[in-house]
Amino acid sequence: MIYNDTPREQTSAPESGMRRDDRLKALERELKKAQQMYEVVVGFQGRIKWRREMEAVQYEIRKITESSESDATLPAVSADESGVMAGIPTDPAKENTL
Repeated sequence: MIYNDTPREQTSAPESGMRRDDRLKALERELKKAQQMYEVVVGFQGRIKWRREMEAVQYEIRKITESSESDATLPAVSADESGVMAGIPTDPAKENTL
């Protein structure tokens, strides 16, 4: 496999943006290959094998994209600014509907 299944916490080097991009490109190439093989392979077992391969690569791509989205710093919003008060209804008329 091209991708690394080791969790990020166990790796010795931090994953930089450039390394992440290279890994994404490699996974996209692997996904394209698996899709091509899925289309041309003959037999039920062969199609299952390549389908599983496609799903595994798609999962890895999803993990990388979600981790890159979560790495982007979002501005912290306090409870006062958001209008949410720890899930406690502030309308006394609605208190009994829980």
